[in-house]
Amino acid sequence: MSLPSKKALKTERWGGNEIGVSGLVGSWGNSPQFGLRGVLPLSRFLAFRVGWIFMFHLKGEESYNLSTFTLDLIVRLPSPYRALRYYAVTRLDFWPLWNFFNTNPAVSKISTQPTFGLSVLAGIEGFLLPRVSWFLESGFSSGMVIGFAPIRRPYEAFGFVIQSGFQTYF
Repeated sequence: MSLPSKKALKTERWGGNEIGVSGLVGSWGNSPQFGLRGVLPLSRFLAFRVGWIFMFHLKGEESYNLSTFTLDLIVRLPSPYRALRYYAVTRLDFWPLWNFFNTNPAVSKISTQPTFGLSVLAGIEGFLLPRVSWFLESGFSSGMVIGFAPIRRPYEAFGFVIQSGFQTYF
């Protein structure tokens, strides 16, 4: 009786469906962003993700600090490589846009009431270690198009999203 090789044992665990936590950096439109998110598996090919993103925007002398909460549905696609995973994301963005950490006292809110938008993203996740991956996502977001309050700045209505970070699975 032979034991499985060390490589076989390692690759079987890569990309498991465990609960995950990640940090990310990127941009939405022309606004830099960073955030945290958690992933909960629903099945082998579906996962639910909850995130919080802090965005800051510098335009002239004004600085706007935006905070958004996201709910994502992830569809994981088959991959011929164990160390790579492709996926698509449909995301609902909640934009309360409060000056969350009071980093800019001049801005209390961008909009007077909550707004929300939709995002569609595609991503790739490369496993560096069995339970640690690096990811890259890009796509488009409708931003604050749907909501209860007027949009005061036109560049917030639609944007190209790109974000990257590290994900840890438990």
